[in-house]
Amino acid sequence: MATFHIKSLRKYLTAGKVRKALKVLPKDVPGIYDEAMHRIESNSDHSGDALCVLSFLVHAYTPLTVVELQHFVAVTSGDIDIDDAEIMDKDILLSICAGLVVVDNKTGIVRLVHFTAQEYFNKIGASKFLLGDQGMGYTCLTYLSFNVFKDKANFSESFSFSRSQYPYFASFRRTPCAESSFSRYALLDYIIHYWCLHVSNHQVALKTPLSIFFKDQALLRTYVRFMEIYRPSYFSYYIREVPLANHGHTGLHAAAAAGLMLVAKWMIEDTSDVNLQDFTGKAALMYACQGGDVEMASLLILNEADVNLGGKYGTPLLAASKGGHEVIGKLLLEHGANINAQGEHLDTALVAASRGGHKTLVKLLFDNGADINAQGRESHTPLLAASIGGHEAVVKLLIENGAEGEYPDTALVVASAWGHEAVVELLIENGAEINAQEGDHSPLLVASIGGHEAAVKLLLKHGANVNPQGGKLTPLTAASRGGHKAVVKLLIENGAKC
Repeated sequence: MATFHIKSLRKYLTAGKVRKALKVLPKDVPGIYDEAMHRIESNSDHSGDALCVLSFLVHAYTPLTVVELQHFVAVTSGDIDIDDAEIMDKDILLSICAGLVVVDNKTGIVRLVHFTAQEYFNKIGASKFLLGDQGMGYTCLTYLSFNVFKDKANFSESFSFSRSQYPYFASFRRTPCAESSFSRYALLDYIIHYWCLHVSNHQVALKTPLSIFFKDQALLRTYVRFMEIYRPSYFSYYIREVPLANHGHTGLHAAAAAGLMLVAKWMIEDTSDVNLQDFTGKAALMYACQGGDVEMASLLILNEADVNLGGKYGTPLLAASKGGHEVIGKLLLEHGANINAQGEHLDTALVAASRGGHKTLVKLLFDNGADINAQGRESHTPLLAASIGGHEAVVKLLIENGAEGEYPDTALVVASAWGHEAVVELLIENGAEINAQEGDHSPLLVASIGGHEAAVKLLLKHGANVNPQGGKLTPLTAASRGGHKAVVKLLIENGAKC
């Protein structure tokens, strides 16, 4: 704050004027910012731009880079492309904000001068930033609607990429745009992640640009591609190629996925088929269930969405179960969802809920007739799926309600492999064979391979064979090869031999 004060005194050219200014310098934090805002608003030539910069910084959902902020400021109503002549110089951008804005030169991130500045603007922002979040939403829509994003020529005929190239897409922002035609559009990353949050509370005010965007198939085609680049889980981790044409992803699909209720209603009014499936085989209801949006799912079902319509990626109930969305699961079941339906090579709803450790949803499903021993992908049963995840409460619930057959033994092997000690003990207490074999693998062997000392100790306590015959690898050899010294010591103390 001292630096901020010093900068505010630079405009005085004599020592006498500096001394006079010091006498009336605000002592409290709000007063300091009030004085800075007074200086900004007194500069009639640049006050509008300065308030625009501050508004974008205050309302952004994540820190902005210099280039991102420059693009936000440069875009105005009706723009059809970014105009390089409107990009404000970084030094000018900083100078018009009366010291309230600084740049981290190492990261290029722009921020307010102090965390108390954000608190200050949160209190008085509505009176200073007339459009605020709505203004950012409008800018995002304007940017997404640029003519360049409508032009099919800017794309290769089909767009595909290897996820190994970009392993952190699902977890981090600041990802590259794979289409070189769009590399100059620095705001795409931010907008694809956050535009829905900016417009969600202003759908009525933004009805015109929202309707234009969601009804424009050329823009939606581009949007589909950007979502696959920046947010791959939007469609499916199984998708490897997004088609240029005939993607089938309509405004209703996009609105349902974004949770934009009013937009979805407008799209329903303009469509005769709420059950239209896009290139992934998903209808709008699937996207609503995938996101856990109860209100959106209810709207779609009210408008005759098929609760059992799915494709190779499953049904709405499977999507809801995978995410642990119990209320949506109940809603779908009340409207006739097939509780044991599966997609191609996919789980049943109960397997998916068990895999995620969603106990109350698991109970809801088997209370409504789900097959407790049905197999999902890779032949996983609910018990096996829960054991892999280490979900003790779900494992206990499944066993209490009749999970049976050979699966407790298999579950013991996988729980040991992952080192889930509590699940291992629970399975043993409920009759799982301590020396069960999955191929050449026993519970003790896989626990030793993983270096899971607590699981190894527990298995030995319950009588696991420390020197099994006939396998290609002994627990001691496996632990030694893995460098698991504590496990090696424990095995030798219990009579293990090489």
